[in-house]
Amino acid sequence: MSPAAASCPACAAPVEFRTGDAAVKRCSFCGSAIARADRGLEDLGKYGAVVETDSPLALGLKGVWQGIPFELVGRAQLAHPSGAVWEEWFAWLSDGRWGWLAEAQGRFTWTFPERRIASNDLPALDSLEAGASVAIPGFPPHARWVVAEVSTATLTAADGEIPYRAAPGETYDFADLSGPGGAFATLDYSEDQPLLFAGRVTTLEALGFAPDVVARGREARAIGALKLSCPKCAGALELRAPDATQRVTCPSCGALLDADRGQLKLLRVLERPRRKPFVPIGARAAFDGTTWTVIGYLVRSAKIGGIDYPWEEYLLWERVVGFRWLVRSDGHFSLVEQVPVGEVVDSGAAAYHDARAYRMFQDAPARVDEVAGEFPWKVAVGERVRAVDFVSPPFVLSRESTKGGKERDAEVTWSHGRYVPVGEVERAFGVEGLDRPVGIAPNQPYPHDGFFRFAAWAAAGWLVLLLAVTTIVRPTSVLTDSVDITPATGSGVSTVWFSPPMRLSGGKNLVVDLWAGVDNAWVWVEGDFFETATGRVIPFSTGVDYWYGSDGGERWSEGTRKRRIYLSAPASGEYTLRLETERGGAQPPDRLGVKVAQGVARFTHALAALALLLVVPIGVLFHRSAFERRRWEESNVAPEEDDA
Repeated sequence: MSPAAASCPACAAPVEFRTGDAAVKRCSFCGSAIARADRGLEDLGKYGAVVETDSPLALGLKGVWQGIPFELVGRAQLAHPSGAVWEEWFAWLSDGRWGWLAEAQGRFTWTFPERRIASNDLPALDSLEAGASVAIPGFPPHARWVVAEVSTATLTAADGEIPYRAAPGETYDFADLSGPGGAFATLDYSEDQPLLFAGRVTTLEALGFAPDVVARGREARAIGALKLSCPKCAGALELRAPDATQRVTCPSCGALLDADRGQLKLLRVLERPRRKPFVPIGARAAFDGTTWTVIGYLVRSAKIGGIDYPWEEYLLWERVVGFRWLVRSDGHFSLVEQVPVGEVVDSGAAAYHDARAYRMFQDAPARVDEVAGEFPWKVAVGERVRAVDFVSPPFVLSRESTKGGKERDAEVTWSHGRYVPVGEVERAFGVEGLDRPVGIAPNQPYPHDGFFRFAAWAAAGWLVLLLAVTTIVRPTSVLTDSVDITPATGSGVSTVWFSPPMRLSGGKNLVVDLWAGVDNAWVWVEGDFFETATGRVIPFSTGVDYWYGSDGGERWSEGTRKRRIYLSAPASGEYTLRLETERGGAQPPDRLGVKVAQGVARFTHALAALALLLVVPIGVLFHRSAFERRRWEESNVAPEEDDA
């Protein structure tokens, strides 16, 4: 730093520039903007008084950014055409660089001048449109920049030192760019050639301030709720976020008031809201570990096919975290927060955010119908935006855009929401008896998706059990023999054979295999297992036959030379097998093979069990398909025949 000291040309008070890059300094005595000039100091006029906010930052505050110490030496307050106000702090780094630390609604952004890029290579202002991608030379191809906003800023107040010739009330055009991973840049058109400032979104914790300094700063500068009187009816009203609020309605007379840092001005008297919010302004609720206060209530609607579809939006506020929206439509709730434009890839019919694909569900103009409470922008009844919703239940991704000059989008915002069951909303607010949802919400998850996980686990368990049974349980061979089935002379075609006694175990199935060398012949078998002790009989019958030949030059065959019979598990005991056989055909066989075994796995039973297991999942699958079809019937962009 190279200090430069002189006297204020307005009041002759001493003025000292601490940083070599400072172009203007606010005189601490008279508030004049003192600019460095070739022949000394120049008075640019008086800055407006800096309005104190609940910012934890302050002039002289020192921190560390990525290992480099810095100090805040200047402060500028700027106004957006919408009425929103943000602050930019001029930071001087110990390595000789300087940058801007911007603060808006609790969000911090570092940007540094990009001197390596020639101004001629930067895009012209009138070539930019919000939502469109823009290439910046000098950045790698994967550094995808998206224009978030094209607008105008007005310098309303300043303090300390400013690195450019900032005249009081000066306005300039700018474009904010957003990139992936929190990348952020601003194209500044305040000079003949555009300037680029690039950096990233950061957090208060990452700025390297001492925790006790930040805590004391917040506590000292915290602005509590302001209790004011309505300029229309003198009724009492309260500003819960006075530093951020731009519009507020009077709860007594319904007047819509402009709230510029607590200074109220009547705009118009609104009609009494036709809808009644389910919780009053000021209600508190806990979502995701944060306690929020309801500070605003909107009723918006979209006209599709000549029919108005209204919904409610509750603006939630928390001093440190900022804002969220609780959206209620047909009894369904979603908790919504804004996300950086550069973190969303919009391909038209689909959008992608955080490695998740979203499908376009609705594209319609949205209009503000009713207003109550306070808002951080100059909200007005009749305000319109184009709203496009993309869904991937239970999440929704919404794009809202407003038109600027030449019918181009001047500002684009993306917000991300998750479906919130009514029960969670009731617990969060401590209320009961909210209306149950009607129909299917665009981002409502299928209520029985958990069943598919259960079915998958059940099928996996079934497979493991089947493998275990077939691996551990081995069949037990009981009998193997070859039976002479040649009828005795003069006894007809049948024979009877008895096995030796065999021991059968209970709890295991009984399997009989029979085979014979039949060629255009047959063998019919009537069998019985006799339990020696009780005389209990287990009967069975089957045939073994095999035929073949030719017909019109085509060879054919049918039948089998081997049969297997499954019988239920017998009672434990000693048994004898009796086989009565008959045979016939051109060349009837002389012998019949027989084998008896127990504990043989039967896969047809396993398949039948699997089929039974699949009945319910298949039914649920059809139900889910019908659920999705009903969901997409409400879409105004999905093809009519689409059922997914």
